[in-house]
Amino acid sequence: MLKIMSDLTKLERFDLVASAAFQSTGKQGQWVQPGASTVAYPSAGAQGACFQIWTEGNRNGSAGFTPDVAHTDKVTVLYGKYKARTDQFVGALSSYDVGTPLTVDTAGLLKPATYVTVSGGANSASVTADKIVAYCTSEGSMTYFSHSGGAAFNYIEYVTV
Repeated sequence: MLKIMSDLTKLERFDLVASAAFQSTGKQGQWVQPGASTVAYPSAGAQGACFQIWTEGNRNGSAGFTPDVAHTDKVTVLYGKYKARTDQFVGALSSYDVGTPLTVDTAGLLKPATYVTVSGGANSASVTADKIVAYCTSEGSMTYFSHSGGAAFNYIEYVTV
């Protein structure tokens, strides 16, 4: 799930080629990077350019996309600064405080950035080797309603950098 909270006219949207294997495993809200010929999940630490999938996923929450992806072999991704909500993150909501820097794991899911302490006398500092893609602004739970019922799920809200 991906719910954009910002003005869509201020975002860039473009398509990336998606392999058949990716089409069956990807979800709206995951983060990806351009691969050699098709879209791929980010490498460890998300050091490459990362873009979030905007193409609508299956309504039941399972992996896969709307039928137009199978016809075009492309997914639409977003580029720019925006505020959004997603359920595509790793771990418990308690890990996502306001201001938590977020990076992307190798499955394309948001997670808190990890920090390491670099020591060296007066130059000691806590730094991250992860590429920061967003900052958490809130977290919560909501219910998705369908014609046959509904399901509750957790989300995080964030702003991209």
